[in-house]
Amino acid sequence: MNIELNYKRFVKYLQAYVKREGIDKLLAWFEKASDVATAPASTKYHLSCEGGLIQHSLNVFLRLIKILDMEYPKKFKGNDSEGKEIWEETCPYSKETIAIVALLHDISKVNYYKKVFKNVQNQETGIWEKVPSYVVRDESERINYGSHEENSVYMLTQFIKLTYEEQLAIRYHMGTLDSTESFAQNRMMTAYKLSPLALLLHMADMEAMCIDEDTDGNFCDKAEEPNRVQKPEETVDKNEPDTTKADRESEDEAPF
Repeated sequence: MNIELNYKRFVKYLQAYVKREGIDKLLAWFEKASDVATAPASTKYHLSCEGGLIQHSLNVFLRLIKILDMEYPKKFKGNDSEGKEIWEETCPYSKETIAIVALLHDISKVNYYKKVFKNVQNQETGIWEKVPSYVVRDESERINYGSHEENSVYMLTQFIKLTYEEQLAIRYHMGTLDSTESFAQNRMMTAYKLSPLALLLHMADMEAMCIDEDTDGNFCDKAEEPNRVQKPEETVDKNEPDTTKADRESEDEAPF
């Protein structure tokens, strides 16, 4: 996992796609007062390692693009006078909305965890070793508005305006994982019926967490493996560098 490059990609995508008033202030906050570049994605469930949050956000972004490409394929409209194919976009969501909900759905995890060290016995040598780990900060040291999805909506709206559908998508991106109460599940189902984006973001989040990321938080050891998330062949820009190669060597181009 290239933490520095991942953060550059994260910022580059936000700058490229999000033109909403206040995004500059959000990016400035990232730079001056946050641990966004090094924060983990969780304490133990997935990418519980330095840089895990940004890696997860990029994974969800690429997953959501792929899902939307399949759900809303371009329609062939014919050829122009020069014989060039004409394709019509059918996706109802702007690139700005896609970038916001995917890249920033877990913003509440910024300044949320702190690194600690715990004693773990080495299974091979039997020697006890200090191993880095993450725990949630005390309530006085973090946002405590509600669930982490609600916290994300609250934090984002301190910087930029969100549409109703964007708020629904971020609020319900965890599905039933965040609550087993029946009334909460009913609200979730209502949100998914009202907003396909909310359901599709949930799917992207689950695919990233369960397919692309190690559930034990050891993804750092696998970060150099080929990226399994690629756009359908017909939508790939032939002049765009391979995502995995770009991850290792230089900044990649925008994914869409």
